[in-house]
Amino acid sequence: MAMIAVQVVLEKLASFVAEETRFLGGVRGGIVELQDDLYSMKSFLQDAEERSESDQGLRAWVKQVRDVAYDAEDILEEFMLRFAQSHGTGFIHYLRNSYRSIRKVSARHRLAVQLQSIKARVKAISERRNAFSLNRIDMPSTSSATVEKWQDPRLAALYLDEADVVGIENPKHLLVSWLVEGEEKLSSISVVGMGGLGKTTLVKKVYDSHPIRRSFDTHSWVTVSKSFASTELLRVALQWFLVTANETVPDNLQSMTDLQLIDALRNYLWRRRYVIVLDDVWIVNAWETIKYAFPDCNCGSRIIFTTRSSNLAESVENASHVYELQALPENEAWTLFCMKAFRGEHKAVCPPELEEMSRNILKKCEGLPLAIVAIGGLLSKKKNGGLEWKKVHDCLATELKSNNDLGSLRRILQLSYDNLPYDLKQCYLYLNAFPEDYLIKRRKLIRLWIVERFVEEKRGFTMEEVAEEYLNELVNRSLIQVVEMNYFNRVKTCRVHDLMREIIQMKSREESFVMIANGTRINKNEKVRRLSIHE
Repeated sequence: MAMIAVQVVLEKLASFVAEETRFLGGVRGGIVELQDDLYSMKSFLQDAEERSESDQGLRAWVKQVRDVAYDAEDILEEFMLRFAQSHGTGFIHYLRNSYRSIRKVSARHRLAVQLQSIKARVKAISERRNAFSLNRIDMPSTSSATVEKWQDPRLAALYLDEADVVGIENPKHLLVSWLVEGEEKLSSISVVGMGGLGKTTLVKKVYDSHPIRRSFDTHSWVTVSKSFASTELLRVALQWFLVTANETVPDNLQSMTDLQLIDALRNYLWRRRYVIVLDDVWIVNAWETIKYAFPDCNCGSRIIFTTRSSNLAESVENASHVYELQALPENEAWTLFCMKAFRGEHKAVCPPELEEMSRNILKKCEGLPLAIVAIGGLLSKKKNGGLEWKKVHDCLATELKSNNDLGSLRRILQLSYDNLPYDLKQCYLYLNAFPEDYLIKRRKLIRLWIVERFVEEKRGFTMEEVAEEYLNELVNRSLIQVVEMNYFNRVKTCRVHDLMREIIQMKSREESFVMIANGTRINKNEKVRRLSIHE
């Protein structure tokens, strides 16, 4: 989010120089220098923010960048306000303008002094980055450390026992029938839903089932992730096909080029009925880069995608079915919660004195299996019954941030947020301004985004149309839930999943983006950019 703060200041500096040139005088050179310094700093920020999760010193450095960007924004806005032009005629207007001219000289001097202070801070912060060996990143990418960080939560979903899974029998039978039956041409099935719903778990159970093993000649499973290399995807796909068929893997597999891997896959799969799972696909390019490796030889072959993006599911070629995975219904969610939270009790039954608190905690999970399992497992370790459970209920955002037992849940949920472009990140964090379970009206939300300057101008579109595109993108990424559509099939009201709201609240406070006044204490040292008063 420091990236967002710096980007906002850079945009304002550019606008400032373009629109206020005649008032800047000798200050203009200082503003241009500040622009250059911030552009240079920005190129290192992506690497810094990715690594700051596990590095306390780097986190402090990123916070310093964010704070100096916020202070620069405040100075610019104050100056622009003081230099706002008034309109009118006559002697009184002349006197007012004369008085304002004197004040503008003073304001320009004050701006020059404040800019010098900001530039000195930016220079000092830039020098401190050398201690962290940051890499310059001018184009979006993902470091290997970040890729590695996201492997464990997804791996756990692949090896769950049947006894630990609830509510998948009906979707499992449906997916099996789609895969085994139907037309002979190559077709694809997409399983779509927000992080933590159990897409990987469901598809793994389908993939391992006897009907699938019996109906297909060869099988492969490839975990794609938000950062992927086409060569690695092709290599893993070929290796899985060969290993599951008990065939020899070529010695030169690691040195094969993309073209060689595609040829090897096409030759091996020709005239075979195959099934391949592409798990956790974020963008359609991941499929576009490897699709030529999978021939359509009219054998009834199938490709399964799991994704958080409904847009991706609809844009894939040969798509025959899209299954939108739903949250667990209340009775199945309660069964799973009791299995995890009361595994030491007889038949995993909830004690009567904890039932009300348990159901209140379960309500926050909103049928999300990963959340139910993680929070239920955490509560099973709490010795002090009701008091400890109430603490988890009241301070779930804090528990998500600091409790290692919830680390997997936090990372899975936060991954959707981390993968957003910076303009959508600030729009999403802004949802923290609305109270829990609040039904947000589309028209109100997009107008607030616009006046906050979160929405970028786009040639040929009104600002409202661009803002609505942002909203639809967040819906397609399973980050916002649609409550009601209007007659024109547009979002009318929407909301945020309670646990995603906890993530938003945690990130928003870290970034000083939106602070909530609801009776809780706000530290006097915290910077408050926006204040939302609840109750």
